[in-house]
Amino acid sequence: MTNRRPPDQVVDRSLPFVDAHHHLWELRRLRYDWLEEPGWAAESDLIGDYKMLRADWGPDRLFREFYGQSVVAS
Repeated sequence: MTNRRPPDQVVDRSLPFVDAHHHLWELRRLRYDWLEEPGWAAESDLIGDYKMLRADWGPDRLFREFYGQSVVAS
């Protein structure tokens, strides 16, 4: 499964948008079996490679990801 844009395609980050769906989790506080190692394989046919998800994704990280984007609501 590949969702990569061709290299000549540019994303206009000035367009305002609403992030209508996201997930937040703290691995140290709550247990998510599918994110634990050795747990499931690091790649799934359904969602692809999810190794980067094996980290805390709380509000602070979400806001850092929003930085430089034109997120007008969440």
